[in-house]
Amino acid sequence: EMMRVTLQIVSATLFSVELDSLIDEIGAAVATLNRQTIERIITLVELPVWVPTARNRELHAATGFFDKLIAKQVADRRAAGPTQQNDLLGMLLSATDPETGEGMSDTQLRDEAVTMIAAGHETTANALAWCFHLLAQHPDIERRVGEEAANVLGDRAATLEDLPRLSYTKQVFQESMRLYPPVWAIGRGCQEQDEIGGYTIERGADVTMSPWVTQRHPEFWPDPLRFDPDRFAEGREIPKFAYFPFSGGARQCIGTGFAMMEGQIILATVLSRYRLVATGRPVAHEALITLRPRDGLPMLLKRVA
Repeated sequence: EMMRVTLQIVSATLFSVELDSLIDEIGAAVATLNRQTIERIITLVELPVWVPTARNRELHAATGFFDKLIAKQVADRRAAGPTQQNDLLGMLLSATDPETGEGMSDTQLRDEAVTMIAAGHETTANALAWCFHLLAQHPDIERRVGEEAANVLGDRAATLEDLPRLSYTKQVFQESMRLYPPVWAIGRGCQEQDEIGGYTIERGADVTMSPWVTQRHPEFWPDPLRFDPDRFAEGREIPKFAYFPFSGGARQCIGTGFAMMEGQIILATVLSRYRLVATGRPVAHEALITLRPRDGLPMLLKRVA
């Protein structure tokens, strides 16, 4: 359900269309790319993608699906004429290189759009799923979020204007991403030789940073495994880069603000009306490119009286 709602949001903001009918196909394609990317990173010997193995055919089917999806949206928009929609695709189509004046090629458009679709909904869906998982284990915290949401919203859905008054909801979302960062490992290439913590990092080496490890490190987080949203209360100081679910620096995730707004709005809207109850089925981690609950996360919804 979280994949479905975040896909609805990203398709509306990216293309100003509804892609509900394609939710299963998009989810399957993203899952294939997610799984195969991490497998190809850790595999010692990998056959070229042009070899027609079952695995490579699965990969080509997933990438081909996205190629066709994006191509159709671009073609439909161009056929509609010069009127620009106030969405991301409209901005990409109108963007020009400041030096050459040229617009984006179809390949560039596809790459940008696929990144926004895949990264823009799957990561937030995972973050929300883990957040509901934690709240189901901490009913006192869930009740506090629900009470804040009900006081601010009444019986309506949350909007952008409500966010400043949903401060505890934001803290809960932040703390959830501390314990269950959607992107659990981040890679960087070392452009020049450096020394970190007494270790020499050679030029060209790959460096991996793990929010999962750092955000559970007792040096930065007292009682690190405890779910405590008050860690992010106003006035509390967090050491720089002890918390980086969206990476940081010049390469910080472009969707940070979008994801935070989305998370607050969805959490507040749901928890003003429902409490989520775990079914008791064990929940396992699946650490691919993103951290997701393996086989989903079944929950029961209880209407708030």
